[in-house]
Amino acid sequence: MTQNIEDLYIKFLDIKDRGWIKTFKSGFNGSGYTFETLLGIKENYLDLPDYEGIEIKTQKKNGTGKLSLLNINPKAQKGDAIEIILNKLGYPDRDYPDYKVFNVSLYANEIKKCGNNYISINVNDRMKRIELCIQDYEKNELDLNVHWPYALIQERLYKKLTFLAVIKYEEKEEEAKYIRYDQINVYKFKSFYHFIKLMKKGKIRISFKIGLHKDGELLGQTYNRGISFDVFNDDLEEMFKKVL
Repeated sequence: MTQNIEDLYIKFLDIKDRGWIKTFKSGFNGSGYTFETLLGIKENYLDLPDYEGIEIKTQKKNGTGKLSLLNINPKAQKGDAIEIILNKLGYPDRDYPDYKVFNVSLYANEIKKCGNNYISINVNDRMKRIELCIQDYEKNELDLNVHWPYALIQERLYKKLTFLAVIKYEEKEEEAKYIRYDQINVYKFKSFYHFIKLMKKGKIRISFKIGLHKDGELLGQTYNRGISFDVFNDDLEEMFKKVL
């Protein structure tokens, strides 16, 4: 793996030396798509690292946000978890109120009001799972049974994020968007214990991005952009060891 990290670093320096580069794709993932294209990586949605065992994430330089680690859909004891979430927690879309959406971010042990319900995330060591919990307006627990098994999260973390490269970039708008890649840091995942520890401390959020198609033949159908586990930038090194 040391050789793969060195190879990536050399290729990064070559891309950095090119200075401002016109993005190859617009939208929220344009920086990542452009960098990976320059590396010769074709766009894919596999649960595998992007480059020779190394997952690549791009992030705006001096950004104060969070880094999205993984997208993992929860499981349900019975039925489809996404349908259960929409039916019990979803709220009317702003443009198409006949259809439900669910765009919410939650932290462990935080209770958030959503419609007539209160929702929270519980890290359950006894059951070895992370649970999406719901209470009614009188704080009575309701049966939701939507959760992420520890085993599923652990498998995905080691499979996808054993090594993580974070590429910092700057951007500017002229007639199009341009990006200059400025810095690379490479990390090695410490352990699942550190991930759970950060979850319990409320330093990892779970973001639900369940919307709907708003035009064409798919109008009204659910569009799940992913349910992501995101970490604060300042806490990244509590879960990963910096190796470059």
